[in-house]
Amino acid sequence: MRKQISFSQRRQVGDGLRDARVAKGLTQRELGERVGLPQSHISKIEQGAVDLQFSSLSELARALDLELKLVPRQALPAVEGLVRTFAQAPTDRSTSAARAILEPLLRLARDIEAGYPAVEEADRFRRILEELSALPFDPESLKALRLAAPSRQKIERLLDEDPRRIGPAIARATAALRALRNARFHGRGEQAQLPAHSLEAEDD
Repeated sequence: MRKQISFSQRRQVGDGLRDARVAKGLTQRELGERVGLPQSHISKIEQGAVDLQFSSLSELARALDLELKLVPRQALPAVEGLVRTFAQAPTDRSTSAARAILEPLLRLARDIEAGYPAVEEADRFRRILEELSALPFDPESLKALRLAAPSRQKIERLLDEDPRRIGPAIARATAALRALRNARFHGRGEQAQLPAHSLEAEDD
């Protein structure tokens, strides 16, 4: 009979997968779409509530640019030391994750400008996204960006359902992103109160 791994071991695996997902700028839903799993199941995996099959773990690792290796137990301290050394550049990884959030939104803003010229707010939305794309991000400011950034899927859904609502919606998103930009420039903590917008993050 197959022995189940302990909760602490499952949680350790889940924490590693979550950190890799966040570093790549993916939501739980987006990762689930890559591997054919619902967002709720990804959430359970990250919480250690699921005893993962090797095939599922392998698929998740591949989607997150991770490599599964069997390591001799006596070599584990050396391997863990190398991993810690690699992990000592959080700003670079956070900046890359921020770019992964901002670039699709920037492409969408340009599409809105081109396809809906009457939406004056699209220009301001594009410009604040361009300004943020030029900034470095650390883990705290990345967390603040995740709170402030609108969901690209929800913007696209609004365009499909009722384009008249897109102007006010992206105006609120622009205000939230501008508050984040101002906090970065003026050196205030990135967890400062940000204006709420109607296009909240779907998960994460």
